[in-house]
Amino acid sequence: MMIRTHGEERTLLSWLVTQEKVLALWVEDALARAPRDADFLAELERHHEWLAAQVERLQKKEAA
Repeated sequence: MMIRTHGEERTLLSWLVTQEKVLALWVEDALARAPRDADFLAELERHHEWLAAQVERLQKKEAA
């Protein structure tokens, strides 16, 4: 088990928030281009939903 400092936790959360925003833009761009690969788009959307949920969970933990 890895022990992280509060500063490391905040840095990780900040990085994850950035990744979630980038992924949201990627999904939006893929939707705008109407890709033929529906599986790729579905995978992107699933990953975005998972990442957004993890960010929300960590933000709640941070606020507690």
